[in-house]
Amino acid sequence: MQRAQVATKNGDIMMPPGDSAYDLYRSALAIDGNSATALQGLQALPRQVEQQFDLALAAGNLGKAGDMLANLAELAPGDAAQGARGNRLAGAWLDQAEQQLARGDRIGAGQSLERAQAGAVQPARARPGRPPARWRMSAA
Repeated sequence: MQRAQVATKNGDIMMPPGDSAYDLYRSALAIDGNSATALQGLQALPRQVEQQFDLALAAGNLGKAGDMLANLAELAPGDAAQGARGNRLAGAWLDQAEQQLARGDRIGAGQSLERAQAGAVQPARARPGRPPARWRMSAA
């Protein structure tokens, strides 16, 4: 349980496999299906990821905010607020692109624009052969 809590604090929500907060809570539940602590930790992950998204966005750490948005998409698929979060992140990427252009950094601005156009969620975190979290959560 302690490793899962540390992983959550560190933002290791869905990655790395086996050592992510999600996997560690699931492992604890596999050992003791009645573990209230593990179940509460697993159920609290979406809320904690939302908080980490907000903190990363406020700090201008847009890459981390994108990672948290991708985690949230796995943990809470269909959450109505995800679209608004994605728009906020895309807006932050656009703001960054404007600042980069003002400094003459055309390459950086182009990259920021690409991130904004992509909906600010990077699919690079996909794990082949691993079902979406919503399927794994329902099996707990």
